[in-house]
Amino acid sequence: MRASMIAEVASRKSVGDIFEFGRYMVQAAVKPYKYPAKIYKSMEWYVLAREGSRMLLLSKDCVDWEFIDGTGHPQTWENCFARKELLPAFFKDTFTEEEKSLIIPVWLETKDNVKFGTKGGEDTTDQIFFLSIEEFQKYVFPEAARSSLYMVDRLTEDSEEQKEEKYELWHEPADWWLRSPGEEQYCNAVVSSRGDLWEEGLENGADEVGIRPAIWIDLTAAQDDELPF
Repeated sequence: MRASMIAEVASRKSVGDIFEFGRYMVQAAVKPYKYPAKIYKSMEWYVLAREGSRMLLLSKDCVDWEFIDGTGHPQTWENCFARKELLPAFFKDTFTEEEKSLIIPVWLETKDNVKFGTKGGEDTTDQIFFLSIEEFQKYVFPEAARSSLYMVDRLTEDSEEQKEEKYELWHEPADWWLRSPGEEQYCNAVVSSRGDLWEEGLENGADEVGIRPAIWIDLTAAQDDELPF
């Protein structure tokens, strides 16, 4: 689909609506993570805000369970594993070139956690990111605060006669990461699967916390792309 057509569909959406944009591979359900089938699912996003020609989107579901850094050492958003490795790979694999043309780099400030005295680190410019505590409090409504993770279960036999192997797709409630620091410099703030903010957060090596990306798209980015008539 042309970028201009995608932007036109997005422009009809209001805050609180769901917008389909991109696709991703559903994660395996059990460790070791052996994929019974490569199942791709359309990415669904909550529209969190419309500011001028820009629209803020937050993935409706978590796309993985993964640590934000994995080292257990002090870290901030600008140098964590999720920002440097995980999200760039997700960005590359999830969106078409037309979709990528609508996703704009944005300047991000990750503030210090004044409650615990932990540092937010340097400002960054990112196309894909985690929300901060302040963005969560400003933009995320109760329905969007709750999240789950789709997973593919191991193969099972459908029947003795057919001997057909099937996969099972299931939905698991999931906590999810924010980019803001938690109570220690090796922790990050987290939102529970029920939508509650945990400012103290979890250690950055916790690996069963959801990855829930956010993006800003520009609805005028493709305005010079000629619509077919």
